[in-house]
Formats: sequence, C-alpha cells, structure tokens
Amino acid sequence: MEKYLNGMNNLVNQKWFNIIFITTTSFYLYTFMEWIFFITKPSFMSSMNISQKLTIFFMSSFFLAIPGVILTTLFAVLSKLGKFFFWLWAIIPAFVIAILSIILLDNFTYTIFKFGIGTSEGNWRGVYAILFLIFFVYFLKKIVNLVQIKDDHHLNVAYIFIILLLVTSVIIVGVNLHNINFSAQKDTVSGVQTSNLPNIILLGFDGVNATNMSVYGYDRDTTPNLSKLAENTLIVENAFSNGGNTGGSITSLLTGKLPTDTRVVYPPDILMEEDAYQHLPGMLRQLGYTTIQISDSTFSDAYSRNIKDGFDIANSRSEGSSFLLNTLGRFGGGGSFYFYALLVQRATERLEHIIYLRTMDNPYKLVTHPVSELSAQEQYNAVISALDIAKSPLFLHAHLLGTHGPQFNPSKNIFSVGEIQDKSWMVDFYDDAIHDSDIYIKSLFDYLNNTGKINNTVIILYSDHGINWNPLIRVPLIFWFPNNQFVGKVHENVQLIDIAPTILDYLGVSKPAWMHGQSIINENIPPARYIFSVEQAADLVTHNESGWVVDENQVFPPFYQLGKVNLVVCNHWFSLDLREPQLKYGEVAGSTTHCGDTIIPAPQQSKELILQHLSAAGYDTTSYPSEIPYIPVTTSSQK
Repeated sequence: MEKYLNGMNNLVNQKWFNIIFITTTSFYLYTFMEWIFFITKPSFMSSMNISQKLTIFFMSSFFLAIPGVILTTLFAVLSKLGKFFFWLWAIIPAFVIAILSIILLDNFTYTIFKFGIGTSEGNWRGVYAILFLIFFVYFLKKIVNLVQIKDDHHLNVAYIFIILLLVTSVIIVGVNLHNINFSAQKDTVSGVQTSNLPNIILLGFDGVNATNMSVYGYDRDTTPNLSKLAENTLIVENAFSNGGNTGGSITSLLTGKLPTDTRVVYPPDILMEEDAYQHLPGMLRQLGYTTIQISDSTFSDAYSRNIKDGFDIANSRSEGSSFLLNTLGRFGGGGSFYFYALLVQRATERLEHIIYLRTMDNPYKLVTHPVSELSAQEQYNAVISALDIAKSPLFLHAHLLGTHGPQFNPSKNIFSVGEIQDKSWMVDFYDDAIHDSDIYIKSLFDYLNNTGKINNTVIILYSDHGINWNPLIRVPLIFWFPNNQFVGKVHENVQLIDIAPTILDYLGVSKPAWMHGQSIINENIPPARYIFSVEQAADLVTHNESGWVVDENQVFPPFYQLGKVNLVVCNHWFSLDLREPQLKYGEVAGSTTHCGDTIIPAPQQSKELILQHLSAAGYDTTSYPSEIPYIPVTTSSQK
C-alpha cells in the first residue's frame, strides 16, 4: 500500500483535478436526475418556462457542489497523512451517487409497482439500508480507481463538459445575484406603536358553508355557542373565498393577493420571487410577533407554499434564519433554493427511514398526495399549547380539518342519529362536524377568558371555501376585537384577501401597495365590488385508493392548472370555464347584498371582465373563443 501511495503522489496534479471533477460531476448528476423527476411530475415547476427550469437546475447544482467540493478537498488533504485517510476524499462523491442510486430505484419501484422506501416497514427498511451500503462500497471503489487515470480522451471531453456547466452556473448565479431584491418587504412596517400589541388568532375551519351555520340563520342549531358569542362580534354576512382549494385560498388569505397573481392555485404550486416575502405573517414578525401555524402539512402549510420569513414555527417545524439562508432563498426567484431544500430533504428522510431513525411519509406524496394529518382534536390541543407557551404578542394561524369532506367523522351524532355514512357529502354528518367545530370555539373562548387573555386578543373565524370546494358559496367570516370594538354586521361583499388589510388597519399599519384586499373596519366597501376566485381544472386532481393524485398531463398553457375563474358582483355569480369554454351564472344562495339590476353585469360582459382580469395577471387569453354558451343556474350550489 505504501508503494501504491507513493505512486499516487506522482500524479498529484492529475489526482486533484480528478477529485474535483468527480465530486462536481456527482452533484450535478444527482441534481439533474432529481430535476428530471420533478419536471416530469406535477411540481412547483409545472407552470414555469424552460428558462426558469434550467435556471433552477444550474443554480441548485452549483450550490450543492460547492460545499461538497470543499469538503472533498479537505479529505483529500487528510489522505496524505496515511492509509486510514486515503479513502476519505472519495466518500463524498460515492455517498452522493449511492444516494442517487437508491432514489432512482425508489422512484422506479413506486411509479411502476406502487411500493418503495416510503412504504417499507420492518425488515424491509433494513433491506434498503443494505442496498444503499452495497451501492456506496461499489462506487467508492470505482471512484478510487477512476482518480488514477492520467491521460484519457473521453475523460478530457468530460472535463470540458463539466467546466462548461460550472461556467454557465457561475454566470447564472452572477445574474441572479445582481437581481436579488433584499427590500421586498423593507420599510413596509414603520411608525407603529409596538407596545401592548394584541395577540391575533386566525382560526379556520375547512370547507364550511355560512348557510349551514345557525349563527347565519340556518334552521338547524349547528352553532349554538357561536350564536351567543356573536353578540359582541363584527360578522360579515357575505364573505367569499378567493380559491376553491385550501392551498390557493389560504395562500391568498395570508398574502392579500389573488391566486391569479401569485399562481398558487393547487399544490404543489409555490410562491415565487417577491411573493414569497410579501405576506401578513412576515409583516407581523417585523412588529415583534411570534408567528405560529397549525394546519395540514401539505395544502395550507406555509413552508410547503414557500412563505419565507413568515412563520417562526409551522406545523412543528422551524424554517431557521441566517443571512446566508435568506440570501440563497432569494436566488432564482426563490425556486432554486426551494428545490435545493427539496433535494436535501428527499435524501435525508430516506436515509433516516432506512436506518430506523425516523419513519418517513410516502415521498411521492410530496408532489402528488397529501400526507396523514392530525385530527381536529389534536390540532385544537396544539392551539392551546401554543397559546400557553408562546411569547406575546402572538400571531397564531390554525386551520382545523374536522369539517373537511367528502367524509366526516363527528364526535357525536346529533343530526345524523341512526344513519350510516355510505355516501360522500352527507349533509347530516356535515352539520354534525360543524357542531363539533362550534364546541372547539367555545372551548377556545373559555380558555381565553379563564387566562385573562381575552381582553388583548383579536380572534378571526373563517372558512377557506364552501362545501365540495365551492368558492361561490358564502363562507363564515367573524371578527372579535378587544373591548367589543367594531361590533355589528357587514352587509357588503367581502373576500378573504380583506383579512390581512383589516388586521393591519386595526394595528395602525399602512397597507402595502402589493396587498390587494381592503380593510373592512375603516374603509367604505363598494356595494358592487368585483370579487374574483379560481378553481383548479376538474380533471387535474383525481382520487383513488392511494389518495389525491395530480395528473401532470393536465397542467399546460395558457391557463396551466386553472379550470374556472369566477366573478361575484352583489348577489350574482359568474363562472367562466377555461377548459370547456362556457359561462354559467346565477344568484348567490342566501345573499343579503342587493344592488340595482343596472349594476349587475350581463353574462357577456362578465366574461370580458374575467378575461381582462386574467390578461392583467399575465395569462394569454387570445386563444379563448369569442363565442361560448351562457348557461343560467338556479343556485350557486348547482354550479
């Protein structure tokens, strides 16, 4: 071995070049194969053009390779100290290629056979660990042999190719460094009295119709506790969601921006560029708020939607913050670092699973399925724990899933006594689930009263959309302000993107120009304002025995994942179908807003208003036909 090492020293220049080449190649290869997987599956890159996708590849590869090359070089230096250290320099590239091999195997087996690392249990996890070890040892030996090659034509060609990749990456990094906007939110919060700021609880219940709540006049007493509490509230009688899906709706709620502007309609869509840094929780953090989110781990999760610098903790995870991470997070519009984080996550969670450190969720679900969730009771318990331990002032966003369909699991059968839930969306079970939510609301107020926090807490109750993901049904929106401020009813139409401006207005913070909603407490609400909402394409998402599945073939220009864009004016709604060109229209069920007939747009005019809205948001509407059917519908629930 000593003679062998001496011989290697004669090749030191070639060896060091080979070391850097092999390590760089391993990281670029790993990133490339994962990049291919993500651009061929529904992912946050689905609606990007090829230039944006390539930027993400080059930048993510570069940022992965640089620390790897530095560490490998350090190991190579140590390898000169003796036999024990000789193999160290090859560990990094061998490890990366072994990881790549196990991920490729996992992607293949799950795609074809529906099993993989994420579905493995018991001894099968150990089998994958043995496979990984075999891959690692095999590539370790191959790399050690490869580094000894001196002059080889094919290797020289590979050198040139890798150098071109690196040069391209450096150029792209330089361009993006020049374009980084470090002031996306700077100076949006100033001149505000930060002492004695109230706690803010933004409490959501999934998929609840206002028409199914007795506090809104429903003939069943589904919300007896809420009806009593509502005496000291500001209750919005005609509130509408801006999205027919939880992910798009809650992202618009937290940003104050419409889904057509952020392009976040349905997971795995994410916020990009300045949108990732412009949101309500980020502004509240600047005021000194502790920000916590308790929700589902896929659709409304802040980190999954790429809400940056917003929540200190989201679903028991901390984003972490440093100048380096914040800088990298802004590269390439934020998508490159998001992909970088996904690469690290996909590798580490598999390794932790196969060596029994942690049980991972099904990896394919990261881009196609939601993972298992906490029960509504567990979510409520987490809310109380957060209120107990978090520093004030606290902004707590909790989105509870007890009312999520199409099946319901109420704790007590009140309206569904003696029934069997053998169909989807059974109203009696749905009403029971709403009654459960009413009990959680009472428990929350009991806690706030008993702890004395009620006098310095703003509570906002909302729902992200109506039953069966319908954004054209009125949803609950109720505000409790300290000392019974702003008590009464709002009869004008309000949308969920009005929540963020209303909170800022109450705190005395000016609404930033990028926030589209308006405050409902100190501003006059136009009686005939236009409220836009979106729905994903009906054939974009299907449900089978594996859960919710996104069909990547249904994401295509010019409207990508959009299926319908809706407009609400006064007590009328209009729904423009982008996939099967037609417009349906009707009256909003139970609406208490009424305008003169001259204010309500005709169906043809509403179509043009919706297309103008899409065009202003950057969509190409030129291919949409000028002549389409106009179909009247009796109620919004029949849409």
